[in-house]
Amino acid sequence: MANYRWDSLRSFVAAVFKSAGSDPEEALLVADNLVRANMRGVDSHGVMRVPSYLRRLKTGLIATPASMRVVRETPVTAVLDGANGWGAVVGKAAMDLAMAKAGAVGMGAVGVVNSNHFGYAAYYGEMALAQGLIGIALTNANPVVPAFGGRVAVEGTNPICICVPAGKEPPFVFDAATTVVARGKVDLAIKKGISIPDNWGLTADGLPTTDPSAVVLMQSLGGYKGFDLAVAVDILCGVLNGGPFAADVGRLREGDTPQYVGHFLLAIKIEAFREPAQFRADMDSLLCQLRQPRADGQGHTLVAGDPERAAFAERQQHGVPLPDEIERDLRQLAAEAGLCFPDPVG
Repeated sequence: MANYRWDSLRSFVAAVFKSAGSDPEEALLVADNLVRANMRGVDSHGVMRVPSYLRRLKTGLIATPASMRVVRETPVTAVLDGANGWGAVVGKAAMDLAMAKAGAVGMGAVGVVNSNHFGYAAYYGEMALAQGLIGIALTNANPVVPAFGGRVAVEGTNPICICVPAGKEPPFVFDAATTVVARGKVDLAIKKGISIPDNWGLTADGLPTTDPSAVVLMQSLGGYKGFDLAVAVDILCGVLNGGPFAADVGRLREGDTPQYVGHFLLAIKIEAFREPAQFRADMDSLLCQLRQPRADGQGHTLVAGDPERAAFAERQQHGVPLPDEIERDLRQLAAEAGLCFPDPVG
């Protein structure tokens, strides 16, 4: 397994998408989204997604450049039609609009219809952080989760991201699927040829399995509570905006129709609620209370965002590690497109 500089990987992935017909600026944005996921240690949402993204692009299932338009709007809210564009492109446009509204009136909420898989949700929450705002990003996804106790997929992994700035402390960055793990972690285990914990996925019969290749359904986080969280996300991303929901959301990995994914982006201006400096001081106090010695004596407890920041710092110094299976896929794409694959670090 070799390591690669993140900027080299980003340029390569953008070149792959551009060679297949993507708008160049959009290709670079999507590549940035994927590679930053790797930089954060979230490899399930990183460059392993390139082959499936590329297949959808080549078969016309992603429109680029995206002809996005606002179809409903108030000073605080909007519904954005993504026109089947790249999910990362549509997601960024939606958060940009939400942040503009928050800057003007204190809060902005933007629902999205007709989009695609938009990568890792914190990409958009961190956009809000960069502007000193609270950022919330939700998305529905293709059905892989049965109702609690059932065996027919009706909901997606439907992640929830909440990003909150602090003062001297690093921000609170929560980004998690409403399943035990993201489906991409199962896909990564398949690539690596390794087994998985038996609480990750289920067979077609609804039975737990440690074989990632046998996973047809994903298990909800926390049983029925996680499933109901997934439903809540689907309501905000699908039902509220008038887009597909539950089993009507298209599949990423297979299928020959657009996904029609829905998103929900929210930006909150802290000043609309209280004095920002006092808020940040209280956030520092909260986060410091959360970090305490571990009961087993092995360091301190972590706060949402800590593992990703550590991974980012380590990979910025040493590069992004690519498992042999993922590297082989990317090298094949490079050969097919007539592109040079990046040199490994060192």
